[in-house]
Amino acid sequence: MAHDTFIKKPIGLHEAVCAIENLCVNCIPYENSKVAPILLELEAGNGQTTFAKYVAQMIIKHKVRQVVGLTTYLEFTVGTRKEQMQMIFGDIAASAKGVNHFESVILFDVTGLCDCLYEEQTTYFLLRLQEIAKYSVVLLCISPSKAKSKAKCEELKSKLQSVLVDLKTVKVDPYTDAELTQMILEKIDDYGVDIVDAERFTERLEQIVAGSPLSYARETEALAEVLVKLACVGRFTATLDVCDLDRAFPNTWKKGGMV
Repeated sequence: MAHDTFIKKPIGLHEAVCAIENLCVNCIPYENSKVAPILLELEAGNGQTTFAKYVAQMIIKHKVRQVVGLTTYLEFTVGTRKEQMQMIFGDIAASAKGVNHFESVILFDVTGLCDCLYEEQTTYFLLRLQEIAKYSVVLLCISPSKAKSKAKCEELKSKLQSVLVDLKTVKVDPYTDAELTQMILEKIDDYGVDIVDAERFTERLEQIVAGSPLSYARETEALAEVLVKLACVGRFTATLDVCDLDRAFPNTWKKGGMV
């Protein structure tokens, strides 16, 4: 990847993005010094994969790591069975093709450990994680809605901190209506559809988002698809305008206000 390659920042996740930017700005290229692992309370389907891809692109662009292997990032959801954990670490080892260790980004959703905090397999996972973190850029995610209790989440964080003494906990704020709207607009753009009167369209779309139960990043894909299917296909490009929003959400938006 060329040094001047454009990397699109994830929408939202401001503190996490700043942490990665600071890491990359202050690094010595190809020194391969240890990178402090990062812990985020970030739900599955709410930007985990997007963030992992972003971190991988950044560490390659800024030469934080000389990435050699089959992929630039790995992503795993950790369950409660030791056999599954062993398979995870086997996959990590297999991805380090031609080198001793996988040195790029590994994201673990560790919420499942809340259900087996005092069992032998959790001790096994934590010890293996401690070893992996010496060489890899480790991202840890906890999905609060899937954990049995806040107390379990806090206890898991404590256990993670005990084996990863340099663990950096990063705050993740809920997405705003404006951020969710921007996600939808980006997905529309990815489909190659142009927006007519973008300012008015964006304002109307944000009002629709505000009046909807939309809260997860993954939910914006379905809404974008609804709009793309209504795009007017012209001679050269497909377009969307405010009238298409009215057609897509007739029960959500009426002239004069939300209903």
